[in-house]
Amino acid sequence: MANTFGAESPVAAVGVALLKQLGVLAPLVYRDAEKDFGGRSGTTVSIPVPHAIPAADFDGVNKFSAAGEDLVELKITASPYSAVPITDEENTFTLMNYATQVLAPQVDGVARALEAVVAKPMNALIAAVKDTDTAQVIDPARALDFVADASVMLDQRDVPDEGRYLVIAPEIKAFFLKDEGLRQADKAGGTDGLRRGQIADVHGFKVIASNQIKGGAVAFVREAFALAVRAPRAMEGAAWSQAEVQDGYALTVTRDFDLSSHSDVSLVKSFGGAKLVDASRAVAFKLKAF
Repeated sequence: MANTFGAESPVAAVGVALLKQLGVLAPLVYRDAEKDFGGRSGTTVSIPVPHAIPAADFDGVNKFSAAGEDLVELKITASPYSAVPITDEENTFTLMNYATQVLAPQVDGVARALEAVVAKPMNALIAAVKDTDTAQVIDPARALDFVADASVMLDQRDVPDEGRYLVIAPEIKAFFLKDEGLRQADKAGGTDGLRRGQIADVHGFKVIASNQIKGGAVAFVREAFALAVRAPRAMEGAAWSQAEVQDGYALTVTRDFDLSSHSDVSLVKSFGGAKLVDASRAVAFKLKAF
């Protein structure tokens, strides 16, 4: 008789809810999620990405526009997973809560891997900035001037003010934390972002630091980047396996028994890929080399 783990329990739903809470970069970009994914790393998928529908000036004749979505091809580049054995001794004596002691740390690992997936095209933009592109090189002598420059650049590209983000590398974070004006605003209660664990709200940008961003910063809006997340198909031969999709996130949680080690096994897995889909909605900056 197969070992059972309470299939009625919403374990996969709990897992994907945790995944939503753990992301820093992933919540900032356009996300597309599906379950029952039958591909693998390297598979190309098509995702619908919304775009603005231009308005026409009525001159007596209707002019129809295409629906506000483009199909974008995106390659799945990562298949992060976490497999954890739970021995009979652990099950008997030390495991009090599977969700908090096993599932949550596993989802944390998968979330970190997906953060790296999102960061890859952002870091590619930063790396593409040349030293001769002086408008996009951050000079430590006037470190925060680049934020105003980013705002103007996006304005010139007709990017809306709403929903602008600025993600920064840890070394750029130091400039914000040491800025006297921002520190005074925080003391006066004028910068809620600092108390939320974010850095600041500056020149219309929500400024967010990420350890995944390397050597610079990227200013963008949600539609600039896309992340595809896929949950692999539930494993039919396992004692219990379920795929779950929620708000642009997806994963599969599987629990089974390994007779050779007398251990339960908890497996959390997802697939992901990200790309820059609209270069006009993002601008990168590189920290000046010393």
